[in-house]
Parts: sequence; C-alpha cells; structure tokens
Amino acid sequence: MNAPDPSMSSRAGSASRHVSPTAVATIPRRRTTRTRSRRAPRGGLVAVVALVAGLGTAVVSSPAAAQAADGTDEVRIVARKLADDRIEFGLRQLDTAGNLDDPMLPRSRFFPADATVGRWLRSSPLTVSVAATDTRAATDVVVRIVARKIEDGRVEFGLRKVLSDGSLSGTLLPRVRFFPTTAAVGSWLRSSTISVITTQPSAAATTQRSSGYSSVAVGANYTCALSTAGSVSCWGDDSDGQTAAPSGTFSAITAGTLHACALRADGSAVCWGNNEWQQTRPPTTRFSAIAAGDFHTCGLTSAGAVICWGDDSFGQTGAPSGQYAAITGGWRHACAVRDSDGAVTCWGDNASGQTDAPSGVFTAVSAGGAHSCGLRDDGTVACWGANTLGQTNAPDGTFVAVEAANNHTCALSAGGTATCWGFNSAGQANPPGTRLTALAAGRATMYSCGLLADSSIDCWGLHVGTAPRGAPTEEFFSVTAGGSPVFVRAESGEIEFTGAPSHTCGLRRDSTVTCWGANEMGQTDAPAGRFLVLSAGFFHTCGLERDNTVACWGDDRVGALDAPDGAFSNVTAGGYHSCAIQAADTTIRCWGNNEL
Repeated sequence: MNAPDPSMSSRAGSASRHVSPTAVATIPRRRTTRTRSRRAPRGGLVAVVALVAGLGTAVVSSPAAAQAADGTDEVRIVARKLADDRIEFGLRQLDTAGNLDDPMLPRSRFFPADATVGRWLRSSPLTVSVAATDTRAATDVVVRIVARKIEDGRVEFGLRKVLSDGSLSGTLLPRVRFFPTTAAVGSWLRSSTISVITTQPSAAATTQRSSGYSSVAVGANYTCALSTAGSVSCWGDDSDGQTAAPSGTFSAITAGTLHACALRADGSAVCWGNNEWQQTRPPTTRFSAIAAGDFHTCGLTSAGAVICWGDDSFGQTGAPSGQYAAITGGWRHACAVRDSDGAVTCWGDNASGQTDAPSGVFTAVSAGGAHSCGLRDDGTVACWGANTLGQTNAPDGTFVAVEAANNHTCALSAGGTATCWGFNSAGQANPPGTRLTALAAGRATMYSCGLLADSSIDCWGLHVGTAPRGAPTEEFFSVTAGGSPVFVRAESGEIEFTGAPSHTCGLRRDSTVTCWGANEMGQTDAPAGRFLVLSAGFFHTCGLERDNTVACWGDDRVGALDAPDGAFSNVTAGGYHSCAIQAADTTIRCWGNNEL
C-alpha cells in the first residue's frame, strides 16, 4: 500500500483543509466481538451496506456522468462533513487540461456517523465517461464510491468498478484517502487521483467470465462461481474482501460465511476474505477437495486424510484420522464420508445433534447451520440435527445431490429438478422449474443457487439488496431488520436492504410499529402503542415506548424479551440478547443470552 500524500487540499471547496498523513493498516476486529455475533447462524448479519441518505438532509439532483468530450481516465473522490456528522461523498473527473469537472453526486452518498468500524459501505453507481485517445476508444466506466470507518475515527475511501458481468472489481485506493475526524463542516476535501482504466479486466478475463460456469458456491450474501475456463468470479457482499477472488486457473471452489477458497490445478489451496480465525491460511498440503464452513476450512488430501484449520471453538477443526472420500463444512461443525464403508463421521458443535450421523452407506454429505444431510447409496436423503423449521424433513424420492443451508435444505433429482424444504420466508425453498445440473446453498443466507444446463447460474430466494416479501410501500421514520442493515432513503422514503433479514419492523411517522417477514417466533407481532426507537435481533425486536419503558416481542427462548422495568433513553437488540441505557444514571442493563 502506498503511503499517502502529506496533505489533502480542499480545491473543491473554499477553505484549505488537510487529511491526516498517516497510512493506517486495517486493524483486525477483536475475537470477543466476532464471538458474540456468532451465537446464531447468520442471516446476512453483516452484509456490504449501501451509503444511503439519512433523514433531514435534502438530496440535490446531479448528473450521473461526466462530460465525455474532454474527460480523462483520472478522477478524485471528494467528501465533506455535514452538520449532523454524516459524510457526503462525490466524484470529480479531470479533463484533458488537468482541470476538475463539477462534482458528480451519486443518489446514495451519505456515510452514517454511527457506521461500524471496519465495514466497507458503498454508494450507488456513477458513470465516468472517458474521452478517446490515440490508443483507446471513448468508453464509459461505471464505479461505486466505497468507504469505511477505521478505529481512530477517520474514514477511508476508495473506488470499485462495476464489471461487465455486474460483479465488482477490487478496491482502488488513492494514496490520499483518509477523511479526518477534525474536518470542518461543509468543506469539500479531495483524494489524490485514481485511474479508472488501468486496472480494467483484460479481454481474456472478460471472455472467461462470459463463457459459462462449471460450479457455484454460496456464502453469507455473496456468491462465487468457477467458469468453464477455470477462473473464479465472486459478487455480492464484500465487507471482508470475500468477493476479491484471485486470478489464475482453478479446479474447485467453496464459500464459507465471510471467506472463500479455491483449489489450483496442482491441488494447492488459495483462500481470501475474513481471516480472523486464520481460516484463509491453508497449509501447503495438496488437496483433492476443499470445504469452507463458518470460520473454518477443511481439505481432503489425495491420500484421503482430512485436514482442517481456522476457528476451533467447538472442535470443528479437530478432524478424525482415517481415509475419507468426501468432506463438508457447516456452521460450527464438519462431516466426512469414510472411504472404506461409506459411513458418515461428523465433529464439532453438537448442540442440536448435527454431528449424530445415522448409520448406513452414504455417497455425499452436506453440513448446514445446525443440521446435516446425507445422500445414501440408494439415492434417498437422510437429515439429522435441528428441525425447528422443518429443515431435516427430507421428502421421499431419490436424488443425486443434497445441499444443507442455514435453515433449509435442497436436493437435486437425476432429471435435474430441485426440491427444497425448511425455512421459506423469502422463497429460498421455492426452486425454479428449470433443469439444473448442480446446487449451492449458503450457510448463513436465505437464497439458493443452481447451475443450469447451459452453464449459466440461477438463484432464488432473498438476494442482497432486495426487500423481503410483504414489505409495505408506506413511508417510515426508521426501519430495523433482524440480521441485516437496512435504511430509508431521505429523498423517497424507499427502504433499502443490504442483506437477508429474517424479519423487518418499521416505525411509522405516527410512532406506531408494523413488522413483516418471517414470524415463526412471533417477531413480527408488534404490540400496539407508540415508540421512539426500534431495534431488531435475529428473531426478536425491542422498542422504546414514549413513556421510556422497553417492550420486546418474538423469540424468548433465552430471555431476550425479559426487559427490566424502569425508564430508559435507548435500547438495542443483539442476536439473542438486548441492552438498554437507564435514563436516571446512563448505566447499561442487558438481558437474554449470556453464554459468552
């Protein structure tokens, strides 16, 4: 990473300001923070969220593209602090004379003051029109501005290009890119220049992406696919770099919650994305197969041995000895099919019986959230483990493949028909009627994908950036979703989802609440009354009523609804617990799951 320029001038504004000169490396999140967020299967808990307009700020309409007549391939990101501490981003393009054009302002361009440290947020697209030169024709490049808060409070920003297949390139980071905490309100600051042309994919790479796919893998709100030419493409949530697939030729891919891995032709493993538990640091061993779980990864050697690495909080990397023919990684467990007799062996978390594999001969196995499924040698499917949503209720019939997701399961028949069962709040268990040749289901998401006969990919269920079924069209003061960031656009009142929420609740302008989505735990049964604040956990919601008392509804298996009496000034819901600030002395009271 290049060191930043000593200063950042405010040529876009009137006052002279400076960006901090210190280059800041990404600081890994603390283990305890990740552990607390992992007590339940993810629902897109932490997805790449759009930079959206908050309430109370007028959005100025602006052109979506620069002038093609004199535009170069160089741009600068500009940013300014607003009175409410949000940061507004835009883009300025250099013309052929070296002057800056007027700012291009994307529709979604406001970085929230309370953004999570380390999470990349992104704007809506902008088109940069680049003029022709002696060596290239005029072209349009579509980009998104991305930004994230770092631990010292500054905001780092860059660009990502939208490629021809709709996926995003890696992040282009200007040398000067840190927005200071001391910036004056209203003063435009600018980055150093960024070229939007130099890292365009080659014609060969573009051809590989469009030539069809041989396999597909689904992670937590992101998807990766292996092309028929052997290249890997990923798209969707890139909050931890999980879509930044490496170049090269590969023979297999796998996707975990926030990391992915692939095998090269020589059997060496390459992984990318979140590395908090060293799950993207494979050994130098050569593998014949690889499987990514939540925050762990397992590989099968050519000799049939299983080697796992990464998070071992539940013994999920403690692979048994012996020779195996197939492996799979789940949320906090893993399974393998023994080579000698086809028996399934599982290890890791067994809180729901997900490692208690039945006897019999199996040809394949798939580990999901808290359940597992295997394909017997007669083609029937057997499932075991958690069945709170019917995810282990395998149908009759024979199949050639099975995929266990977070809370649903899909199987593929010999004729190419997919059948799914279990949690279906977003249509993830409603596969299309088209003929498929392969299946993929994520461990922490609410959609599934399949490979069509023509080597294209089809997905069904809740995709990143789409609203769950049943979402009302009315305008809300605020919106909260279980397991996913969600925002309301100031200019339109439109709800923007950036992950896959299990349920959603909105606070109307009259302070009443309405909820929609999955309701297996009563999480959408909002009480009557008027509220000041809403916050949704995985399967429960809490609100601060106008009398400053807290009311919660939904899943109460671990006491997440047991709000204390008294007056509070704010409330927030975690996965399976909640906390509130007492009005009298600003101390914090928490209730619910306290395992960690």
